[in-house]
Amino acid sequence: MSWLPYSQREEWRDLAPIPQNDGPNPVVAIQYSPQFRETMDYFRAVLGKNEMSQRALDLTEDVIDLNAGNYTVWAYRRAVIDAISRDWNVELEWVSALADNNPKNYQIWQHRRYSLEKCNGGSSRGQQEIDFLNEFLT
Repeated sequence: MSWLPYSQREEWRDLAPIPQNDGPNPVVAIQYSPQFRETMDYFRAVLGKNEMSQRALDLTEDVIDLNAGNYTVWAYRRAVIDAISRDWNVELEWVSALADNNPKNYQIWQHRRYSLEKCNGGSSRGQQEIDFLNEFLT
């Protein structure tokens, strides 16, 4: 599936993207892809407005797909999940799938731990965690 820029999506027309400001003379200008640049511009706009919505949650997924090491997006994602009352069990499944492809990403494992704590699972959830770790680490 090809990527559709946020600026061309009807559901994002009400939001003005916020470009990254590296100042007038950046020491080293990073050559971001157009997709990365636009996605982050919209993320900064959502973050600046403190928007708590499903579209904000969807946007965090896109940002994470582009840079799973961005701590800010993970913290914001947790806030959005709480605000919109997303099921933390669903979130745990989502982040667990990410862990398979990113075994050394601290932010993913931190978010996974947080998700597990928010699930308020009993002993069966604990056993699922042990099973997951055994499968993942062997």
